[in-house]
Amino acid sequence: MARQSSYQREFRKRQRQGKADLRFLVLLELIALLFYSALALYLVSRLNIENQTFYIYFGISLFISLLAWCVVFRLLWHFNQLGKLLYWVFLAISAYCYRDVGGLLEMAWEPVFYQYCLIGLFIFKCVSLLYGGIRLALSANIRSIWSMNDLFDSELAAMEAQTERKEHIVRSKQDQATALILKKTAWLLGGFLYLSMIILYLVLGLMGNSLPQYEEALRTIQYQLFSECLFSALLWSVAIMMLHMGRAWSPYLLYVCGGGEFIRAGLSYVQYVQLYQNIFIQTEIKLLFTLLAFLRYLMLYFICRNALRHPIIRALRSHEAENNE
Repeated sequence: MARQSSYQREFRKRQRQGKADLRFLVLLELIALLFYSALALYLVSRLNIENQTFYIYFGISLFISLLAWCVVFRLLWHFNQLGKLLYWVFLAISAYCYRDVGGLLEMAWEPVFYQYCLIGLFIFKCVSLLYGGIRLALSANIRSIWSMNDLFDSELAAMEAQTERKEHIVRSKQDQATALILKKTAWLLGGFLYLSMIILYLVLGLMGNSLPQYEEALRTIQYQLFSECLFSALLWSVAIMMLHMGRAWSPYLLYVCGGGEFIRAGLSYVQYVQLYQNIFIQTEIKLLFTLLAFLRYLMLYFICRNALRHPIIRALRSHEAENNE
């Protein structure tokens, strides 16, 4: 029995590590897919396509693909073995759908640099998804999440489940509430930064195709807004992951990322001046750019302010400050 108990402790340690590794992998895969979708949508929007049906089809296909992968990631996040199976099924479906990529690459790109960027993004997405599948198949820690019944009999499996429930109850309500607030903030930031980037460029691209008189002006502000959104998505990615993992010091990263946004805005001052002085950009398009940029920063401000002013987060920061003293 002592030997079984030793195996059980070792297995529990490996399983806890496997759950942490799996959730971290899910976060990385989700960020990679959102990054790919936003940048690919922007590059396609730079094509001079007279028929906007293709642009709409491409945007909708990206959105549906994201929703499908989110279902898989949600199952994996809750350690559902069905998610592991669906991951490989969706990977096979994606490989089948990539048969149309050749036609996209054969289009006339101007400049050609955009075509090379799209090829690089395509390779990046394929490598990311294959890496996730290989980790699910070969990682001993991740595979241990679903292999308890293979190592222990039914009695030991029941003992393991009962022990985990007791450990969960022992965990203080304060810690649970703190982790919940941090995860909520991470999801709000991630959803806003990544999804808004995709929706923003889909809408601006459709507006450019539907309103030919504003097409060039819309493309100009689209490029500027994309640069800002991409910078924000990359800047806040580390903070989002640390918040979701429940690190006690992660709220301080909100100040760091906010400072990074101010620095970037200051460095972009010359670009703003050139944009507003450009006589080929209509006044209404300049106002649209101002409104979108203002709303983007306003949403970031409110998400961070609500998180930092939450009583639980303030108590956590005070506790951390006392420990440092």
